[in-house]
Order: sequence, then structure tokens, then C-alpha cells
Amino acid sequence: MKTAKPKHQRIHVRRDKEPAYKNPKISVEKRVRDLLSRMTLQEKAAQMMCIWQQKGNTLTNEAGECDPAKARVAFKSGHGLGQVGRPSDAGKGLNARQTAELTNDIQRFFLENSRLGIPVIFHAGLIHAINIRERAYSGIGHGDRYEAACPFNPS
Repeated sequence: MKTAKPKHQRIHVRRDKEPAYKNPKISVEKRVRDLLSRMTLQEKAAQMMCIWQQKGNTLTNEAGECDPAKARVAFKSGHGLGQVGRPSDAGKGLNARQTAELTNDIQRFFLENSRLGIPVIFHAGLIHAINIRERAYSGIGHGDRYEAACPFNPS
């Protein structure tokens, strides 16, 4: 006599619904509106903050590596951070691989240790070079080392 195979039952685990701002299938406009509606005033202010010369006191050790213990103290509020400027100048200066590792570690820290997990923006001086170059070509300003490193010819 054959016995019927038991049917596999699905176990339904209740999960909190993913917030709209984390859903890439939703339009950017709706995601931004959702995120802004969830943010406190302190979190919005934190998004306007940039850590540059204070990296050694708040984010990195003497070698320029991410220091999560230091970051937990400096950012214990969980409000997040908007920007980290010039990550390559951490410690005594970092090469490309070290800079990539540092930015990955800092990003991971803020994604995991802020209430909403908003990513950090990393930047260096290049964006300023565009403005400097435009002023130089328009006769308003003068060029600098970026122009030598990043020549631009639209034709």
C-alpha cells in the first residue's frame, strides 16, 4: 500500500514591508517623497553635513582605515551623514585600492548604523575643476592644476 507523500507546507514568515524608498521598481520621485516623509529634521540636517578634515577624529584610524568603534561614538545618534570629502587623504594618504576599501567600509557602516540606511556620497576636487575650467575659458578666472590633468575639448 502506497502512502501519500506529505505536501510541503510553506511557512509564511511575516516581514515588514520594504519601504518605498528602497524599492528600485518605484519611480525616483515617489521614492524621494517617501524617504523625505520618513526623515526627521535631524536626519535631514545630517544629510547636509560633510566630513573632510575630521575623518581622523570621526571615521578613520591613523593608517586611514575605517574605524567602526570611532564612528559609532561620533555618529551614535544614528542620523547618518551626507558626505565624506576626499577619502583618499585619510591617514597619510591612500592609493586607489585603499581608497576603495575605505569608502566601501564607511558606506557599509552608515548603511548598517543609521536608522534609514541612506548611502553616503563621496567626493574629491574634480567637480570643482569643472567650475574652474569654465571660469578660465570664459575669461572670469584662471586655471589650475586640474586643467593640466583634465584637458577638455568639446569639438
